[in-house]
Amino acid sequence: MNLLPYNMRHYATVLGPAGIFSVAVACGWISLSDLWRPGSTLAGSVVILWVIISLGVHFFVSVLGMLRFGSPLQQNATNIARLRLEGWDPQKRLVLCFVSQGIQEVVLKSSVEVAISLCRQLGVVYEVEIVVDTKVPQDPYFEANGCAIIVVPSSYETPNQSRFKARSLSYAAHNRKERLRSLGDSWVLHCDEDTILTISTIAGIHEHLQRVDSSKICGAGEIKYNVTLTRATDLFSFIECHRTGEDLGRFRLQFSEWGAALFGMHGSFLLVPAELECRVDFDFGPRGSITEDIYFALRLRELGIACRWIEGYVREQSPSNSENFVRQRARWIHGLLNGCLDEAFSWKRRALLLGYLAMWRTTLVSGVVLTCLLLVKMNSPQFVSLWALSMLVIGTNSWVGAVRNAEEDVLVSGWRFIGRLSLSVLLIPVVCLFESVAVVLAIMLRPRDFFVVQKDVPLSDTESVIAYSHALARRG
Repeated sequence: MNLLPYNMRHYATVLGPAGIFSVAVACGWISLSDLWRPGSTLAGSVVILWVIISLGVHFFVSVLGMLRFGSPLQQNATNIARLRLEGWDPQKRLVLCFVSQGIQEVVLKSSVEVAISLCRQLGVVYEVEIVVDTKVPQDPYFEANGCAIIVVPSSYETPNQSRFKARSLSYAAHNRKERLRSLGDSWVLHCDEDTILTISTIAGIHEHLQRVDSSKICGAGEIKYNVTLTRATDLFSFIECHRTGEDLGRFRLQFSEWGAALFGMHGSFLLVPAELECRVDFDFGPRGSITEDIYFALRLRELGIACRWIEGYVREQSPSNSENFVRQRARWIHGLLNGCLDEAFSWKRRALLLGYLAMWRTTLVSGVVLTCLLLVKMNSPQFVSLWALSMLVIGTNSWVGAVRNAEEDVLVSGWRFIGRLSLSVLLIPVVCLFESVAVVLAIMLRPRDFFVVQKDVPLSDTESVIAYSHALARRG
């Protein structure tokens, strides 16, 4: 396969925003010497210096991850070709674990139908687990297709009094140990209710499982947030583009280069050997139940368990309104802070996570603050330069994420493609605004509940989702 066209397009996409920034500097519109001008007070100087350092570190980590490993499109195509050539190993079972409250049953059914359809199409040895603790799904589809409905008893308590999803996952792991004859041949793929698997998901997992150390290493992959998977184009689908950029930047770098969750991990598209999951467990106690994925990442590092990047992607939905978005982000930030301050983990690992969390959030908060300052003091060369640098850093993630979300989309082409990319860039200040509000709420309110984001049924119906996934498979 000729890798050059894939990689050249990818590199051009990643370096495009930096190229525009460089042209602005060369034309004198932005002056790098204006970035660092000590403030009138020591505190002001320290804040400006911290903002510059945060922007620089975040940009370096993100772009390094994007450039270091080439085009994900090429990697996905390679994995799909290998899966079709070799076929799925019949000695290895993939357990698809969907955790649900049972309330959004139609969304859950849509995701499960796509997963089962793909697994059958590709010859995967699989089992579907639906873990619920509130409302048991009533649709006969689940039982008719052999799904294991695991109901967490209301009386069930973990030794550490875990709550929410952590409690459910802990129960599911013990239930799995009793239900399956052997765990040594099983890997658990953690999914949310709205996680739509693609052929690249299965192909990436297949490549991961073919390695000799797959029974000792976890895996994590890319999540796309595609605006055409919802009934209507909405603001937050565009805002979420920067999360896909983060996946291809810092997350891909930490797992592919260092094999460890240095900066955290997602709770979905997380592949864990079944035996290893029983060893690690999700029983993190009440504090760790706010964001069990961060605690799981820290526990893996404490135990010296590696995590590898899986070259493949799933699709998920963005929050549908501002309340859902802000409450989701506030919970994440609070959970991250819990992990960073929990003395159960090594201070060195917590310090790294806390330091990067502070820089990451500074990058987003500075975007909205500098935008406001620029509107007030438009003649300030320093604010202009800092604002431009902030837009470069945040914009690179949003731009790369937007291209990645749309480039394989069979429903987007031509002017629609250009329009979506343009909106993802124009909405950067809005991204910063909502993320900044979430930071304030997380610090002030410290949410202690596991807020579940309400999701819509993808496209118009389940059959359309399956047809969409199969269209992507044919293109692969």
